[in-house]
Parts: sequence; C-alpha cells; structure tokens
Amino acid sequence: MDCRSLLSWLIAITFPASWAHGQVVEGRDSSDVLTSDGKQLQEVFVSAYGTGRVKGRGVGNTELISSGELLRAACCNLGESFTTNPSVDVNYADAATGAQQIKLLGLSGTYVQMLTENIPNYRGVAAPYSLGYIPGPWMQSIQVSKGASSVKNGYESITGQINVEYKTYGTNGHPVLVFPSQDGRFYDYQDFDMVGVLSGYIDRELIRLICVDSIDRETWSDIQGDHHQRIQLHERWFHYIVDELIPEVRHHEKETFIVTGCSMGGFHAGNFFFRRPDLFDTLLALSGLYYAGYFFPNYSDPLIYDNSPYDFLRGMPADHPYWDIYRHRSIVMCVGQGAWEDELLESTRQMDALLSERKVPAWIDYWGHDVAHDWAWWRKQIVYFMSHLLTDETVEYMI
Repeated sequence: MDCRSLLSWLIAITFPASWAHGQVVEGRDSSDVLTSDGKQLQEVFVSAYGTGRVKGRGVGNTELISSGELLRAACCNLGESFTTNPSVDVNYADAATGAQQIKLLGLSGTYVQMLTENIPNYRGVAAPYSLGYIPGPWMQSIQVSKGASSVKNGYESITGQINVEYKTYGTNGHPVLVFPSQDGRFYDYQDFDMVGVLSGYIDRELIRLICVDSIDRETWSDIQGDHHQRIQLHERWFHYIVDELIPEVRHHEKETFIVTGCSMGGFHAGNFFFRRPDLFDTLLALSGLYYAGYFFPNYSDPLIYDNSPYDFLRGMPADHPYWDIYRHRSIVMCVGQGAWEDELLESTRQMDALLSERKVPAWIDYWGHDVAHDWAWWRKQIVYFMSHLLTDETVEYMI
C-alpha cells in the first residue's frame, strides 16, 4: 500500500462516510471517497503507531531500532529484524543455505562491525553472515551507526557498526542472576511466567533480572559424553559468567547479586554462590541438587570436586575465610516433599546438616507432601521468598 492509499484508508476509518456527508464507493480503491453537496472536510487528524526508530543526536549518524519496531518485523533472527528498516541492506548471499549478508553504504558485510552489548562479536569469516546467529526473541534493541567510527571497540568498523542489546527485565534495582532449569534457556523464566509474578518488584525498581543461558546439554546432561571434556566445558562457562558477564551487567564494581534458579538452576545458583561469595549476597535455590556425583557416577576429577558444593564445603578447612563470608550472607534453600523431589529433598537435608554444623545461618524450608517439582510451585515459592528478602510484607501467589 502506497502512502496515499494508507492516508486515505486512515481517513476512511477515522471519519465514517456519514460524518463527511459522503460515501465510499464499494469495489473501488479506498482512496475514492466521494463527498455530497460540495462539502469538504475542514480538518483531518491522522494518527498511527510510531516507527520505533529514533535518530541519534550528536555528530554520529546513528539510529536506534527499539523493541517496538522489532515487533513489526519477522524477527526470527537479526537479519529479518531489518525488513522494515532502510538503514541496512540484507541480501541472500547463498541461495542454497539461505544465509543472509548485511550491507552498509553499499559495501559488503565484512566492512561492518558486529557487536553484542558493545562487545565485538562474529569476526572474520563469520561476520558477513552473523545476522542469522542472533534469535529475534533475544533482542531488546539495535543501534545502527553508519560511517567510520571510533576504533575503541576494534578496527572492523569501516562502513559502520551494528550493536545488539539483549533483552533484560528491569533497568534498576538489586540485580538477580537467574539460571534456567536443566537444559533450559534464558527465556524460560519469562515463558513459565516467573518474570510475570515478579513484575511488581521489577516495576517498583526493587530488582532487575539477568537471565543467563545454560550449556547443560553439552555438560551435565550429556551422560554418555567424555566426563573430563564435559566438566572442562562447564568450567569455561563458569568463568565466562563470573569474569565476563557479571562485570558487564553490574552497575558498579562493588555491586553484589542475588542468585537463584529452579531444579538444575538451583544447583548452579548454589555452586556459583558457594564458590564466589564475594559476588553474591543472597542465595535463593529452589528444588536444587548440591552434589556433582549424580551427573558423574563412578568418576573422580578435581574440577568435579570444585563444582560439587556439598563435597567442597565438607572438605573446606574450618578457618577458611569463606566461612565468615557465608555467615554474613542470606542463604535460602527450599524443596518440596511431593512428586519428583526425592533426590533433591535428600540433598537439601545434607546441606542443611552441613551448614548447621559449621554454624552458617540458613533458611532451609521444607514444603508439604503435595508440593511437586514443577513451575506452578516454583512461582509460588519465588514470590513468597522475594517478599521476605526485599520487603517487610508477605505476598502469596495463588496456584
């Protein structure tokens, strides 16, 4: 539909024919509005949704493509997010595979620098086809800068930069690092309405959620894989979270996090908390398992020991400085006694006894025999415990 047709269509919808003392002739183009008695409309107000694109201020030629604009595009991946935006040309460079290549200022994608959260990414031979590597649901917004820019982020920016900002939940408040359940993805927390039940705290800027992705399928869940390679890969992921992601998302150097998760996410939350209590002030683990041997039967490895909270805490010397840090942190572990909670219940009891023996204050909460290993109960639990941790009020979530 061209601009003239769109304008006429909006007029026809906003002002019925009876208002204009005229009629719309059926079977003809919507721009054919006939008025009677020679009367004309004196004033027309045309309203429409904004484009979701904002022209940046300053000397740089920058456009911000917001999440509102992304909703208008196909958004299966980054390449399709530009279907409604003329700033970037997206061409199918390979008809067989459907690989897409970007162009800025008419030059190949190899001259465009790709960044995620202002960190250079997809370099070398991957650069021209990097649009297909970022799923649409991950993106909060995109900044497109045309023309050569500063080399502070690298040398590749000859025709411009494309920076992708990932989706977050809240911009202010206490940071909450969220791990997904086993084999889960970072968007599961939203899909299973955990973000929804916490939206009141997010809107009041009491918390902001940082939902991370997992590589469980290649590590903890790959039971038939090589044990050493699996735990090595997990260790690299652990250091990515603590050495790269956390410094990137924290607001200041001394900011500490609440860490939480359900099921396997509860294990990861406990593992990260007890390994790096300097980074976390609160542990909120729901239905977690706290020893690595469950996933690595009949195998011993120093890295597995380092990632098995019950084992390395039991072997930690009584004078280790971490024990004093734990005593000044908030530790909450919750488990049900219903369906699919058997191993997790036993593991939680072991942690309860160990922390009590070492005189580490902890809130270990055992819910009823009807409480199953399921999202419906985790939604109720997360609201209940967050209300105690963040406010003086107790909030109940009805299943």
